[in-house]
Amino acid sequence: MGANRSVQVLFLSCFGALLLVPVGACSSSASGDATADAGEAGAAEELDIDEGTFTVPAGQEVVYCVRIPMPAAFQGRELALTSWTSTVSPLTHHYFMFYDTASTSGTAPVPCEGDSPLVPASSAGLNLFSMGQILLVAGVGADSFAGNPDYGMVLQTNGSFVTNHHVINASSEEVTETAHFKMMVKSASDVLYPTRALSCQTTDISLPPNQPTDVTATCIAPFDLDIVTMSSHAHQDLKSFDQYLYDGQTTQPDALYTSTVWNTPVVLQLPTPLSLKAGQGITFTCHYVNATDSTIGFGLSASTEMCAAMNQYAYPTGMTHQIPPMLGTTIVSNGTPETASNTANSLIPLF
Repeated sequence: MGANRSVQVLFLSCFGALLLVPVGACSSSASGDATADAGEAGAAEELDIDEGTFTVPAGQEVVYCVRIPMPAAFQGRELALTSWTSTVSPLTHHYFMFYDTASTSGTAPVPCEGDSPLVPASSAGLNLFSMGQILLVAGVGADSFAGNPDYGMVLQTNGSFVTNHHVINASSEEVTETAHFKMMVKSASDVLYPTRALSCQTTDISLPPNQPTDVTATCIAPFDLDIVTMSSHAHQDLKSFDQYLYDGQTTQPDALYTSTVWNTPVVLQLPTPLSLKAGQGITFTCHYVNATDSTIGFGLSASTEMCAAMNQYAYPTGMTHQIPPMLGTTIVSNGTPETASNTANSLIPLF
């Protein structure tokens, strides 16, 4: 491994092999702050999710995972998330939030597993990505997303918000981490087109040392659908990420989506939903530069890479008020397009 890479490992590994004894106080909360009369048809309300604070010791790595109950003001109601703003502290590698239809009893957050919300990176498993429907991916610092008000992710009654906050502290001092979200929600019945994730990743990644490499794969729609937002996920060797229309035969040349920041990828609301027929799909390309002396392959650690299109879709416009399944696929050979399928029973429901 080259010298440039070794500097990055502590900061940027994704579930690496550092040993950790987590310490620190943790607290989280959820609250409702109505910004409009809930009885008014189509009115938006503010639902706050505050992760609280947790401490990561010097030189240590942790995944903070808690289940946060639906705030009391929103209990007994089926909602739809239409936009959000967030503030996520530095040293975050990634922040995923899931929504689980299973409720969490009481009003206080509880650890996702065991007695501590801090999961050592050395033992963090893929089960931390199996905590419900993927709701959002937030970048470091201030981030936001505002969708078309006709579309929204349905939050079924009395579910739980689940955090997946991966932090790597390579400094010589302990750090305090936090994340706060202001979500705008409305009654699910006021959203014409409920959305779900359409996530496609490739594991066919091999980046030769000391040179740029492009990795391109294609995933196909299993039925007619409309893509409404586009985003991406990769690690620190990424220089840019593009998505293109695959018309069922060939990939079209004009990029529909481009992001150049690996840890705070663009979340793009398409001006007009991209309508795909069954058999059409998305081709996505990761443009990498491997500055090390070793070949880099697929994986979760800092010495490996990922390449994933993380989009949201809805049924076509003629099918209103119908909640689609979460779709995904893992492509093992980039020369063969793969069809996305319902991921409800997958080990990693994102793909």
